[in-house]
Amino acid sequence: MRDRPFILTLITWYLIITSSLALAWSFDLLNSHAMQERMHAGPLPYSFMVFRFFATMAIPLVTAIFMFEGAHWARVVYLAWGCFSFSTDAILNDNPWNLIIGLPIFIAISVVLFLPRLTLYFRLPQHYS
Repeated sequence: MRDRPFILTLITWYLIITSSLALAWSFDLLNSHAMQERMHAGPLPYSFMVFRFFATMAIPLVTAIFMFEGAHWARVVYLAWGCFSFSTDAILNDNPWNLIIGLPIFIAISVVLFLPRLTLYFRLPQHYS
């Protein structure tokens, strides 16, 4: 059995906890009249906006679970979805300053996930505990 780097354990638990809490909170938020009006007024179809809304919280949760076990593809998916999500938010959001909170956290996590020590960990065969 291989040793998981401590920083990876911290990152994955952070992503699991925050994504789980965001998913739980999002059901109440999505039922609010104001949120539904904002989504209907957006340039993209409402169904796509709802999908993107939940995917933005579910993808970090799923990828964190697999990163915890050493799946290389999970960190690539996390990085790709985060870039897609932040770039579409910057374009679609009427106030892109709302991204100031999450963007530095995303960048820091992404940089750490691709440090040499973690890259070596992800190159080892996966294990499932």
